Amino acid sequence: MQLLFTAQAGDMHASAVAYVLRLAGHDVSFWCTDDIPQKQTGSVYLGNDIAPVISCQSPDITTGSMENFDVVWHRRPSRPVMPSHMHPADVPVAEQEFGYFLAGLRNCLAPYARWVNPLRSYDISSDKLLQLKLAVGCGLNIPETLASHDPEAIRAFARRHESGGLIFKTFAPANWRLSDGGIAAVYTTLLSDDDLDDDYALRHAPGIYQPYVPKAYELRVTMFGRHDVSIKINSQNSTVGKIDWRGEANEALGFTLYELPAVVRDGCILLMEKLGIVFGCFDFIVTPDREYIFLEVNPMGNFLPIEDNCPESRMLETFCAFLIGGEGSAQYGMAGVPSFPSLKQNQDFQAWVEALKSRHIVAPYRVTMEAAE
Repeated sequence: MQLLFTAQAGDMHASAVAYVLRLAGHDVSFWCTDDIPQKQTGSVYLGNDIAPVISCQSPDITTGSMENFDVVWHRRPSRPVMPSHMHPADVPVAEQEFGYFLAGLRNCLAPYARWVNPLRSYDISSDKLLQLKLAVGCGLNIPETLASHDPEAIRAFARRHESGGLIFKTFAPANWRLSDGGIAAVYTTLLSDDDLDDDYALRHAPGIYQPYVPKAYELRVTMFGRHDVSIKINSQNSTVGKIDWRGEANEALGFTLYELPAVVRDGCILLMEKLGIVFGCFDFIVTPDREYIFLEVNPMGNFLPIEDNCPESRMLETFCAFLIGGEGSAQYGMAGVPSFPSLKQNQDFQAWVEALKSRHIVAPYRVTMEAAE
């Protein structure tokens, strides 16, 4: 089977899955768009009497043709990296043109392949507001939500929920590169009254506001088609993790397999159908009254860190089976796949990853941004 992964060479998920599938005899190519234009070129040929012809010259694509892949894992495509000697005034124009070029190329790419996730879902499936809107129609409960940058609307919403508190979320992971080389990240935050006093800050930083929902625990539900691997996260065991478990070292929380109620699973499946995706990582709160509250779904979320903390989840094996065999295969797994924790300790794998990265442009900041989401 021929597979194409659109991912950065430093992406651990793509690296682990590619290594396992190559050992199983499959042909896996990386399409690392960081390499454009310095290490990679592409072309699309169109005409009245011919089907579109797409070619690509890249360090890890074994064939010049880009049409005959069986599966495309549209993992996490990244922006092209312009050369440092390019005039600063030219960079925005070049990035804009490459953005349009790559969008058109993707629309012609591998027309008969199974895409994970389908390309048509790419622009809408990460929209958190659309997710919440559709989730209600799928029978899932959501928190009351305000998305705004209107200071008065935000403060009025806060007054309505002052008894339980108000939380703030960004629309997408927000990170700052620090002067010492570190990274500052914004997680879900419980707001104080002082946080709502600055009109300038509220007006110039739109966000998602919700009442704080009491938690018994949280769930990370990874959907492989119609098959789920659900994990209970004991986030309330930690002071840091009470508000957002991603801000705590995962080993401090406790991860265990969980039997998801059928009605919740059915709601997840229906939401995936409406968003046009076949894979997704769902986040839920379970309240002390056993009410399931949908927060969001990441259509290309990280799943292997779950296996680090809950080896019996078999995330790597399940995803490999799902990728090459389709939805029905995920439930039964794939023989011979090592656990993710053991794979990371494998010296051959480590050497293979380093060799892969050495052939590509890997922007260090973007590699660091592979978060727990």
